[in-house]
Amino acid sequence: MFSKSKVKLYNGSDTKRTASREVPLSQSNQLDRLARKSARVLMEFKSTFPFTLFPDEIIVDETKVSIHTHYFFATKQVRSVEFKDIFNVTIQQGVVFANMTIADRFFSQEPINTPYLKKNDAIKARRLIQGLILASKEGIKIHDLPYDELMQKLERIGKSR
Repeated sequence: MFSKSKVKLYNGSDTKRTASREVPLSQSNQLDRLARKSARVLMEFKSTFPFTLFPDEIIVDETKVSIHTHYFFATKQVRSVEFKDIFNVTIQQGVVFANMTIADRFFSQEPINTPYLKKNDAIKARRLIQGLILASKEGIKIHDLPYDELMQKLERIGKSR
């Protein structure tokens, strides 16, 4: 149905032809790059069952943090926040568990609170998110770095002193 073929226009610009219109290749390449960056999950973890009957999930990729808050069977709210929009990430630590709170810059909704996370997961996630926030502010392109090297550097950058 949707055929993608590269064509040369009379003015010499490259485009991809889709079912209804032509899209410049530079925009298509940018979308491809964004899709690859969003597809590379850096960290994924859940809150602890049975303390939460329907465990929440936190997924950190190269562009955003997504929090899946489960309310009941097959019922959830998904909230994604880009790193450039995150104002603050805090964790409250106990002996075994931690509570992570993410506040965005716009305060459009109340901060995202995720309780009963494993303590080590919450600490690592906060470091990773803080590192990604700083890298985003500096305009550093991270998508070409190997996974292990990226994780090591982001944790070092996000580590509190």
